[in-house]
Amino acid sequence: MIPIDIDAVVANARDRMNKVWGKEFHIVTQNNHVAKIMEVYGGYTSSWHHHRLKDETFVCLAGSGVIECDGLKMIMRPGQSAYIPRSAWHKFYSHENVGMILLEVSNADMVEDNYRQDASRKMMGGELV
Repeated sequence: MIPIDIDAVVANARDRMNKVWGKEFHIVTQNNHVAKIMEVYGGYTSSWHHHRLKDETFVCLAGSGVIECDGLKMIMRPGQSAYIPRSAWHKFYSHENVGMILLEVSNADMVEDNYRQDASRKMMGGELV
């Protein structure tokens, strides 16, 4: 197996965004599709949110964490993937001292297509989300 050099992949990212939960690197944007590398910090969670126009596929590249979607908890470890259909409420997180690197492939990536129920945040010590 050829190891993935995440630093080399994100070095040429088109856009880099700091988020409460970690960092997001836009690797490719083409024909209404986007590929991102997302670094999720250990002990942080994204907001509960959904997208009306976008569906997403996540692949865990390193670390571990959880993606919740419409009541289903998917444990993410390297090589595992999760599909999030349009309009499905979801969030992702990684427990304290772990962290997770995700590849996201999606369509119609627009800021105005994010509908949030709460805010991204640091989880409280030992909190089960």
